[in-house]
Amino acid sequence: MSYLRGFSSKEVEILEVLDGDTVKVLLDDKIEKVRLMYIDAPELEQTGGNEQKCINIGKLSKFTLKKLIKKKTMILKWKSRDRYKRILGFLISGNKNLNFEMIKQGQSVVYWFTQFYTMKDKIKYLTAQSYAMKRRVGIWEYGNFYDPYKFRKKIRKKASTQRQCSENHFL
Repeated sequence: MSYLRGFSSKEVEILEVLDGDTVKVLLDDKIEKVRLMYIDAPELEQTGGNEQKCINIGKLSKFTLKKLIKKKTMILKWKSRDRYKRILGFLISGNKNLNFEMIKQGQSVVYWFTQFYTMKDKIKYLTAQSYAMKRRVGIWEYGNFYDPYKFRKKIRKKASTQRQCSENHFL
């Protein structure tokens, strides 16, 4: 992670885990939302599986991020904000990048529109996602789910959502 040298870096207090890829932090006495870079976690109302075993993978992803955040304070490394004015950054605990851990544990997917800072990162994240898929861990265990980006797009098109588990849409 030596390329993160050009990033701003600060110890922040984690106030709340909003979902599997967004947290609320206290940064310089100001409450900020942080969107974890490179990853896209299922939406909180998103499910996976089938009629016999339908799991809320959005809540599962959020729960996993909460478990990964063992300390109230962590290092936040960031460079910019998104169109919603959220900080785009990496959460670091010791020598662990929590963004990468979420991919590795199968709790999020690589965000489609990510512009990686290095080719090494791109390969690392995509390889970890592929490995999680093959091992069927995290959200991949249940299958039959929309990619989070496609899910959000579908929700915007449909005012009333149907139970996703009954539909056969795969990533």
